[in-house]
Amino acid sequence: MHRFTDINESVALADIIERSCGHLDLVASWEVLLSVYETLSFVDQITDDIRLSEFREIIHETNKFLTRAKKGLRSTANVDDAIAYLNTQFNTKDSQNVRNRTQLAYNKLKQQWIVQTKYALEELRQNFITVETEESDV
Repeated sequence: MHRFTDINESVALADIIERSCGHLDLVASWEVLLSVYETLSFVDQITDDIRLSEFREIIHETNKFLTRAKKGLRSTANVDDAIAYLNTQFNTKDSQNVRNRTQLAYNKLKQQWIVQTKYALEELRQNFITVETEESDV
């Protein structure tokens, strides 16, 4: 029974990785980026051209991060390893060397993604703990 659960966990983990690490699209992410700017209190009167340029840079950096995260998560053996990997990504060099607001917004978006993905992984882990407990009770 336990081996079947390990296979199911691997399949579920791979599914979460694929869904979570997809690249962002500028247009589809527009509201999310505006929300991040609002959260960070970026309320100045920049032009639409400047905002578009900043958003493109944020999306580009986020997509680079998602590519690295996907590779790193794929190298993990199980859900616990995946969560541990995400913990190492939370406070990295790029979040400590913020020089402008696009970098700050990128790091905020990255941290939000890490928290959401960790939540999904923790929920998955809890579901498998529940299944294993139910199987051992039978």
